[in-house]
Amino acid sequence: MPIFFRLAATFLFISTAWIAAAQQQKSPVMDCAALISRSAPLVEVKPDSKIEPIENGCHASNVLISQSAYARWKAADLRITGKDLFASVTAERLPETLEVSLTGLQFSLNAGTPLSNYVMEVTQLPFDIHLAYRGDGASQELTLDDLSLRGTRFGSIGVSGAASGVSKMPVLASQVEEATKLAAIRKLSLKLDNRGVFESIVVMPLISTLPQDHDPKPAIERYRSLATAFVDSLPDRIATSDSKTVLKTFLAEFPHPAGRYQVDIDAEQPIPVADLLGAASKPQGLSALLAKLKLSAAHDSDVAQ
Repeated sequence: MPIFFRLAATFLFISTAWIAAAQQQKSPVMDCAALISRSAPLVEVKPDSKIEPIENGCHASNVLISQSAYARWKAADLRITGKDLFASVTAERLPETLEVSLTGLQFSLNAGTPLSNYVMEVTQLPFDIHLAYRGDGASQELTLDDLSLRGTRFGSIGVSGAASGVSKMPVLASQVEEATKLAAIRKLSLKLDNRGVFESIVVMPLISTLPQDHDPKPAIERYRSLATAFVDSLPDRIATSDSKTVLKTFLAEFPHPAGRYQVDIDAEQPIPVADLLGAASKPQGLSALLAKLKLSAAHDSDVAQ
């Protein structure tokens, strides 16, 4: 489970970091040009960039989003809308509702010669990131409608869900992690349409944690066996036999799961995110949490690749 929270954090970085950058100055944000301008150097405007207002937000095309001094992302299209967007940024908090669409993202290395930079750009497969959430301070509910990454050539991976205990939106994007730990998960849905995205986004980070001087295959087989036995041990009230079959199919296909997978998790009682993250290192804690969950899984293997 923690891998999906790390995945969500990765997606959220590009979607919200530029808002935080715009909040570093104290003067009010009144329009899109000011918002993008104050986001520098995270967001870099090029000569052919275009910035314009749209309903409840802003639209920018052909901009660069810097990850570091040398690594950056070229975005063909960026759209951001939210409830009282400018007022929220001015107040140094995330909006209660937010939708961010980053379309046509390509990694653009800012190093080497102009030719090598161009070669890097044209050989990258473009992908899109979408984030949409709704917060309600009165009920302290937060609904994550979608947090996904997709590309026409390598599939999609995403998460949606709902949490309680969110009394107010965090101040600055840097405090999202702390606010998340104070929340409690009510439901979670994980979706995968794999045509290479799983290997790039999930498998590579996992494998990189294994010892560099050992053949990883025996360790992967051991983990697969342990995970399969764990799935088999789940009571039927937590996961039906059909859902367990889907999960075991996924494990058998790892690291190359084929087709579409969806896992839906519903909690009988909201589960604190801090408890969920901590359970990974405490098997007894994980068992206690599982007793509060209902899990269902589906798999569509008949997907054209």
